[in-house]
Amino acid sequence: MSKCAKVVAGVVAAGVVWVGAAWYTGTRVEHEIRLGIEQANADITAALPELQINIRVESVNRHIFSSDVRYSVTFARPTLAEGTNPEALTPSVELRTVYLADHLEHGPWPWSHLKRGSLHPIMAASALTLEHNDVVDAWFKAAQNQVPVRGEAIIGYSGAVNGKLTAVPLAYKAGSNTVAFSGLVLDVSGDYRNTRPTTLKGMIDNLQFASVVDGQPLSLYATGVSLDSNVDQNYLGETVLAMKSVGVDMADRKIHVNDYHQRIHFQQDGDKVAGSILYEVGQVQLDRYVMASGQFRLNIANLDSVALTELTEQYRQAMAHAQATDDPDEPELTEAQQQAFLHTMGKLLAGNPTMSIDPLVVRTDHGESAFNLTVDLAKPNVAELSMETLLAEALRKLDARLVVSRPMVTEWVTLQYLES
Repeated sequence: MSKCAKVVAGVVAAGVVWVGAAWYTGTRVEHEIRLGIEQANADITAALPELQINIRVESVNRHIFSSDVRYSVTFARPTLAEGTNPEALTPSVELRTVYLADHLEHGPWPWSHLKRGSLHPIMAASALTLEHNDVVDAWFKAAQNQVPVRGEAIIGYSGAVNGKLTAVPLAYKAGSNTVAFSGLVLDVSGDYRNTRPTTLKGMIDNLQFASVVDGQPLSLYATGVSLDSNVDQNYLGETVLAMKSVGVDMADRKIHVNDYHQRIHFQQDGDKVAGSILYEVGQVQLDRYVMASGQFRLNIANLDSVALTELTEQYRQAMAHAQATDDPDEPELTEAQQQAFLHTMGKLLAGNPTMSIDPLVVRTDHGESAFNLTVDLAKPNVAELSMETLLAEALRKLDARLVVSRPMVTEWVTLQYLES
């Protein structure tokens, strides 16, 4: 065989291998997608059962080098129940459905991946878009008839997913209602098999809403909103949410908060989990008065990791059961579920967990007030644990301390007098 013939044969063989690999990857992609959606539905049901969210694969058109997948996302639209009490907000029995179109390029070397100069083999490259229908018609109009939400992702053979979600800027006006949104790019990475943490990172420069309620103007706004999260399926990791400013303007009252910062951090050391929840506010302004700044930190330690994982799983199962029985708001635990919960709580309390508020601080130009609290818990020394003994005897120690600044209180009383 001549050298030329050998080269041609090699190219043909390589092409056959590539086509075969792409075809095989296409069959595997569909299987992995269905597994991922099954896991996503379980996680969403556990976290937000009242919204009755359900994701389905509506169709799959598989070709050699690509597949086109159509998803549906069904949810209950929150509406006010009879009466006008906002606390009566409940999911409507009417379900709404939106559709997503996903163009998947099969690996191991999708063309869009190669164009970026990457030779690392992947399972698929995804390009996701929201489809237009009556449910999202106003959203499309607010986006000037652009697709308001797009997503792109690289899916690895290991289950790793790396991508970004893009929401375009919006400008919407209908009657007395207006919405302005600067847009969002959210970077996402994780694993649809839940074997590694999920990371989210994004920012919204500006979000504004204005309306007329009971004949009075109302406006809400938030600027400089940022999210940076790295959390696994057991909620271990860190989430930081920050806002440069957020406020509500009403006809007779204006409330503005500047430099809001929230940090939730939990980590595992051996068989124990510990963490903290921190809230900080740089400034609270009521009308024209600067009221205070403040900080709140809740510390939690000595949580048994095995018991915590069991509690998380029991919660997910209870929410899934409630969803299946059409009662997601008030799930009724079976006798077996109650006993399993008490048994797990006993294991958790056996580790002598502690909680502390250290500190709750309120500051003004005239002083600082602080509150500290420490709570130590322990497993009740009883043969059989019940809910009554759990609530009555789990407390081992309670220590509280309150320091109030008299000039600060005087300042607030004076402001209240001026307002009246």
